[in-house]
Amino acid sequence: MRLSPRRIAVTLIVLLATLLPLTGQAPAADAAAAPKPPKPRMKVPEQEQWPPYEKKKRPPFCTAQAGPHQRQLERYLRLRVDGKQSPADCKAIQRFQQRYGIRHAVGYAGRVTWGTARLLDERAHPNRGRRCPRTPYSLICVDLTRQLVWVQKGGKVTFKARPMRSGAPKYRTRTGWFRVYARVRFHWSTLYDNAPMPWSQFFSGGQAFHGHYGSIYAPPGSHGCVNMRPGDAAALWRKAGKGTRVYVFGRKPA
Repeated sequence: MRLSPRRIAVTLIVLLATLLPLTGQAPAADAAAAPKPPKPRMKVPEQEQWPPYEKKKRPPFCTAQAGPHQRQLERYLRLRVDGKQSPADCKAIQRFQQRYGIRHAVGYAGRVTWGTARLLDERAHPNRGRRCPRTPYSLICVDLTRQLVWVQKGGKVTFKARPMRSGAPKYRTRTGWFRVYARVRFHWSTLYDNAPMPWSQFFSGGQAFHGHYGSIYAPPGSHGCVNMRPGDAAALWRKAGKGTRVYVFGRKPA
């Protein structure tokens, strides 16, 4: 029996509706339909800002401008703490930047340099204030105030603190107790320009730990996810699993 053109069209529409994924699927189902992103770079070098009026200069040079974290870095590097840039201050900050692979090492005390110094200072003992509860099971601690992530069990740190970037003011990362409920090795955002989200571990609705290819120190923040360096996100992926508990606390500084 020959089918009419109209019947053929209706049949095709029904078949397409059956095959196409429905909206609101779990992240894993969305990811299965998405193309695989290229192999992620495990290390993405951080790039420090520098004063606008020096943008035309070409490094190497040493800036005479004090940065927003001048006092903190002076204190950390055991320099004279006065909040003013001096040739000696610049050289000390510049050496620190070069040692830790921070690009645009011109001695400017910006957020990337201070974030690196703070991480080094707090990495081994991130829970000095015991704001993240001690539990008999593995717990992913997310400190929004200091922008750090680590894992501990019974009070012992089992995954050293890593820097991260939480949600911007309009997209705050939710605080409280959660569990990792879905894990997607290769995921693409269905909400924000199909952005790649490697090593995604979802813990609260669409909020997840995942690798981020830009600077984790760049303002204003994420759309609510916990952005991590690609290598750090991969390491957390190996450390955690589906069902791992998560505790998010604090408040991101302005």
